[in-house]
Amino acid sequence: MLALGFEIPIIPSLLAGVVFALITAVAWREMTTTALRTLYQAFDVAAPPIVLFIAIGMLLAAVGLPGAVTALSPVVTAISPSNPWLFVLVFALMVPLSLYRGPMNIFGLGAGVAGVLISGNIYPAAAVLGLMASYGQVLGVSDPTSTQTVWASQYAGIRPERSMLSTLPYTWVIAIGGLILTVFLHLL
Repeated sequence: MLALGFEIPIIPSLLAGVVFALITAVAWREMTTTALRTLYQAFDVAAPPIVLFIAIGMLLAAVGLPGAVTALSPVVTAISPSNPWLFVLVFALMVPLSLYRGPMNIFGLGAGVAGVLISGNIYPAAAVLGLMASYGQVLGVSDPTSTQTVWASQYAGIRPERSMLSTLPYTWVIAIGGLILTVFLHLL
């Protein structure tokens, strides 16, 4: 509310929320211990995604440099399929790389991969969007590290990995359908 309603910067708003929670929910004698444990857990949970986002930002900034595209284009062109049906086959086989925050996950390193594919003129931007949207179908349902999968699995009383194993065949087929649609719309 402080950040959105009163336009107070996010860090002071979050700190105010922590102080409010400590004052209203924790006994006075346990306040310092609880605050330190909360701070430690916050760093423990938030540090890996922050480092990942910094790395993605560096990758995207590096891809924007004039020499980077020139240097990366031959390599990416050599490994990127030029035949539309080979595009479907290769990227269909790479679907599992979008799971567990893998290299094709658009919320992770996949953003950098998409940037290289677009800036290097390997594929049209619309085709890269179709590729990443196809992978997004797998992420939204089957990725055991996504919040909605963890919540749904907990509600069902199963492990997220079991949910992934039971949904992945279906989402993989949907991703392949998205790749085929991408070929028809943007690569043929």
